Amino acid sequence: ENLEFNLSINLTKELENKIYIDFAVLNQLEEFVLHYRMDFDSDPITLKKEKNYIKFKVDNPGLILGEYSMVFYIYNRARNILFWVENSAKFNISNLSNSNIAKGIVKSKLIPKVKLTYN
Repeated sequence: ENLEFNLSINLTKELENKIYIDFAVLNQLEEFVLHYRMDFDSDPITLKKEKNYIKFKVDNPGLILGEYSMVFYIYNRARNILFWVENSAKFNISNLSNSNIAKGIVKSKLIPKVKLTYN
């Protein structure tokens, strides 16, 4: 199934440069199993002072049963990290019997299509 999540960023001042927002999905061992790099796929965006809403839709990320968390980071064109958040947006993938543990560790070999929308 697709993975969809919303990110809300509240800035207290304008950022001087256009920025990129990347994210990674980590498994229980804190290994990156999916990593999206915006600078490979999209143009930089400009965040405004106050609230910014960003929506990511990941087409079929190929995650197996288990517990996951996310890392988000914002950086500028010079690749200076401006903001980093880890252990956020924790979620489980489970089956109908509520089992969320799978044998083995699988890292996604595919680069899923990611759609980014923001205001």
